[in-house]
Amino acid sequence: MKDTLRDESKALVVDLKACGIEPIIFSGDREAVVRQVSGELGINDYRAEMGSGEKQAEIDVLQQQGRTVLMIGDGINDAQALAAARFWPCRILRADPRQNERGWGLYGS
Repeated sequence: MKDTLRDESKALVVDLKACGIEPIIFSGDREAVVRQVSGELGINDYRAEMGSGEKQAEIDVLQQQGRTVLMIGDGINDAQALAAARFWPCRILRADPRQNERGWGLYGS
């Protein structure tokens, strides 16, 4: 069984890179899966088989290096890492669904 990447995931990575943001994947999934997904998304830096605490620790290291972290999480296991990050993306939904193409905003602490 293989998960399919959502089109908006690919579009978000393209948009982030166009803004000069270097995406990194921190995932609890197996190495082979994360390597495949990062390749499909064009993300060179990834870490696999991480727990939430490990993700948070990596975010702390990035922040100590002076980097600003934007975290995207997909589950409760990402709560610690999301809390440690500075920004989280949120989908901007408009009343007219035809206007929702690539509508992203940022929420920050």
